[in-house]
Amino acid sequence: MHETMPRANETDGYLKTALYLAVFILVYGAILAYYAFSLPPALDENGALDRIKRSPTAFDTPDDYFYAIDHPALFHWVDRAILAALRVPIGDIPKLNLNESYDWNVEHGRIAPRRPVNVLRAANVVTLAAALLMLFFLARFLFGGYIWGFVVAAPLAIPTTLGTGVGGYIKSDAHLAFFFALTLYLWVRFHYAARPTTFLRVIIMGIVIGLAISAKLNAGLLFLAYLAYLVITARGVDKAWVSLVFALTAFTVFVAVNPVLQRGGLEGALAAIADMFRQRQRTYELHRQWFGTMTAADRILFMFPQWYLLAIFALVVAHARRERWFLPVILWSSFLIIGTALTVEQRFERYLMPIDFGLGVAVAFSATAIFRRLRDGQVRLIDLLKG
Repeated sequence: MHETMPRANETDGYLKTALYLAVFILVYGAILAYYAFSLPPALDENGALDRIKRSPTAFDTPDDYFYAIDHPALFHWVDRAILAALRVPIGDIPKLNLNESYDWNVEHGRIAPRRPVNVLRAANVVTLAAALLMLFFLARFLFGGYIWGFVVAAPLAIPTTLGTGVGGYIKSDAHLAFFFALTLYLWVRFHYAARPTTFLRVIIMGIVIGLAISAKLNAGLLFLAYLAYLVITARGVDKAWVSLVFALTAFTVFVAVNPVLQRGGLEGALAAIADMFRQRQRTYELHRQWFGTMTAADRILFMFPQWYLLAIFALVVAHARRERWFLPVILWSSFLIIGTALTVEQRFERYLMPIDFGLGVAVAFSATAIFRRLRDGQVRLIDLLKG
């Protein structure tokens, strides 16, 4: 009798978790799918499929090399594998007429084949749902209740940025969002361990962040954020060796995922990385020619449409500064927000995703912590207002 009761309670716990997970996936998966599939055809889907159609190991033509340095290769590998596993051919990709309008290209059938596009949009939805699940489990770990996972995911999933700007866009941004969430989940869980920066944990973080940078170069913000964490938390000689191990692991993974970096030894890898950054600069210049340059006010309004709430958000986050999870979350959040704000130059909705992640998670975690303290009588509202 006494032996069966714990097992029954354990079974009930698993069933309860499964139920909450099912509801979570159903609700937020449906929201993401609705946004992703409501997006009309995009002209740059042609280029995206052309990239995926080419093997990341082929550098036979200038176009091959251009695609290899224009974006890191992780989403090429993943999306090619998805289409191959489902036996969905890309087929012929119509050539755009850049001298004509969007409507003209759509009316004349110059859009990308819809079946592979829809498969990849569905894959994006699954990837983004997995990212939100990472935050669900992290909120469950930190706050001890399933409902907090729904709360943390809401400011990310309900606005259109994640579902439309990322889910409906068949390039690397959905993969990047997943690695943002996975990095934070592992980082916080490790932070709660007795020894957060053991050799194994630093290696794991190097692998995950190396994969993140292989999804998109601006994941280098994660690299800088975690490196700052190691400098802050490591002691004595550990400060140097854990930082070196982390950096070498991330670099090794980045080279392993991107075949263009594997030619000519270290010198060839560094030359290709330099070409990647030069290509980013050329892209910025082309965007300025095509779309103009935003004013400082336009940039702020685009990146922070709720600018009038930023002071309140800052107060909420500041009140959570004594929480055990605060250091990794604030470093992760700050580097995503500030780094993205300094580099965004055009009004592409997907560019807001790192800011939405950084701001949304930090505020949601902080607000949840404050609410629980108020509920448990650990602090009074007047105390919070006094600072």
